[in-house]
Amino acid sequence: MALTSHTPKRIDTLIGAGMRIEGDIACSGVLRVQGDILGNVACDDGPNGTLVVDSAGSVTGTVNATHVSVMGRLAGPVRSSQSIEVHPGASLVGDISFREIAIHAGGVVDGLLNPSFVRPDDNSAGEPRPQVAAALAARDLAMPGADDA
Repeated sequence: MALTSHTPKRIDTLIGAGMRIEGDIACSGVLRVQGDILGNVACDDGPNGTLVVDSAGSVTGTVNATHVSVMGRLAGPVRSSQSIEVHPGASLVGDISFREIAIHAGGVVDGLLNPSFVRPDDNSAGEPRPQVAAALAARDLAMPGADDA
């Protein structure tokens, strides 16, 4: 399953360039940040719950959203029930939880990556599955031909 860019053209709420918000924000739909937010951000958990941090924008605080697209700076823990995308020149500092992630060349992530998986027999999403992540990492790190020795 390939992650497609989830930077929507639609904007429901805009924090414009030069604007600074100190305090928590709860919104539905797409929140685009061109200014600065010092506080927690929660976008509804529906399919359109998206936080977009533009290249000149920054968010410092806890983030909860269905989709997160970072082109600027984001500092704080991030929980995405679907996808996180870190674009070239962007920085995301903090532990993150996600189902899908794309870190483009030149994008920086500094924190614990916590992939969440859904079991085929379970429709619940967002449950951390570290044992699955460890098994996948071990499989991916296995050297080809190691079993032949």
